[in-house]
Amino acid sequence: MFQEPIPNYFFERAAQAVIANLPEQVRSRLNGRLERGLALAIKGAVKPYTDLSQPHQPDLFQVRSSNQFYPPFFYIVDLEESTCECPDFQENGFDFCKHLLASLIVVSVKSELIHFQAD
Repeated sequence: MFQEPIPNYFFERAAQAVIANLPEQVRSRLNGRLERGLALAIKGAVKPYTDLSQPHQPDLFQVRSSNQFYPPFFYIVDLEESTCECPDFQENGFDFCKHLLASLIVVSVKSELIHFQAD
């Protein structure tokens, strides 16, 4: 597997692919969420979510909160359901929060790296 730090251009290219696949009405309402999601992805704030009492679920991710001084310290993102536990998603009803976008970017980067290594 890829052992070196992943270059930022992989993340930036993945972010552009993610935004290209979003409907125009969503893209026009992102208001910096993509940039903040990209920053979370680059920092390594997205990890697979593991609950030892449950079978492995590849579409669940644990994304670190931007505010590391107050709980919750992370939010659970479910890519299959396109949901996030964060207040932006839950209370504001926004379809794509920075945590969901960060998870999509990381999945895209991992897919690209697997393809890159196979070549």
